[in-house]
Amino acid sequence: MSNNTDYLGTLEAAIRIQHQCKPTYRNTVFVEEKTADDEIVWQGDVESFDLTGHVEARVCYSWQHIDGTGEVKIFAVLGSRFIDSPNKAVQAAIITNAQPPGHRFSKEMELLKQQLEECKKLFRQMGMRIEDLAAAIHAG
Repeated sequence: MSNNTDYLGTLEAAIRIQHQCKPTYRNTVFVEEKTADDEIVWQGDVESFDLTGHVEARVCYSWQHIDGTGEVKIFAVLGSRFIDSPNKAVQAAIITNAQPPGHRFSKEMELLKQQLEECKKLFRQMGMRIEDLAAAIHAG
């Protein structure tokens, strides 16, 4: 990132547009998600913003991801009773297939993706939401 102010401004604009509220920068946390075998799945800085004017959330966790083609995707995950930290925001993005994990784990991730889809189907059949799935996985 060439200029941290520009980067934060871009994230703030994305939050304003996506969630229709006013973000105020709080802090930056380095997040590293690993497999059970201690291999890194995702790592990077996650910015926390306090929110003014949002009906439900008081905080938003935001970051950007640049894929293999150079396309930039901005993530703006609202805080909730289940998503109460930058780490959990990244976990939720990975679980919902919004944030792609590192490319080294393609075979393992395909199997995990299939298992995740089966779990999502079961949760939908039980009338539960994806947020509930993320909380159940974290609690497990």
